[in-house]
Amino acid sequence: MFNTSILQRVGIPVLALVAMAAFIAHPTQAQAHESFSEGKVKVLYHVDSKDPAVAKYAMALINKHIEAEGGPDKIDLKLVVHGPALLLFDKDTIDPELKK
Repeated sequence: MFNTSILQRVGIPVLALVAMAAFIAHPTQAQAHESFSEGKVKVLYHVDSKDPAVAKYAMALINKHIEAEGGPDKIDLKLVVHGPALLLFDKDTIDPELKK
């Protein structure tokens, strides 16, 4: 009797509900900024290369990031090191450049 399939009849209202739910659940830009301004900036750096130049570059980026945020008290920063990079950060054999 009807030429419209069930998917077409039900699909549009369901898509409209999903779109409305996504719009309602998505925080506004002001809300997102407010949640960041309440606490420290949280950053995670990751090093997994055995190349010392890569590790030195990551450490330089970390230092610049700390300076850009206004100091170590303004940022919650973590460095994750694993795999071949672990040897670069061994306390007995670490390159002095990585300690800066």
